[in-house]
Amino acid sequence: MLAGTFLFSSVMNYLLARWVVTSPAGTEAFNAELGRMTLLSYPVIAIPSMLMMMGVMFYLARGARRGGHRSSSPTPAGLPGRCVTASRSPRRST
Repeated sequence: MLAGTFLFSSVMNYLLARWVVTSPAGTEAFNAELGRMTLLSYPVIAIPSMLMMMGVMFYLARGARRGGHRSSSPTPAGLPGRCVTASRSPRRST
């Protein structure tokens, strides 16, 4: 889910650049288009990305409060599990 927000941001940035910036680099028109792209990037990219990121963080926080993932299988995707127990230090004889 978190990677999806970054994917969305990168795709939207690419599409916005292809749509807005059409002049060759180094010209006055290029600088104006770059400024326009920066202005448009906030409502088109930053705000939706921020909302998606907030949704992901809310989902993760809600899952952490509930105690994590609840599954009927002991290990995810049927992978062999590993039993982790607390290790005891060897007893010393006195």
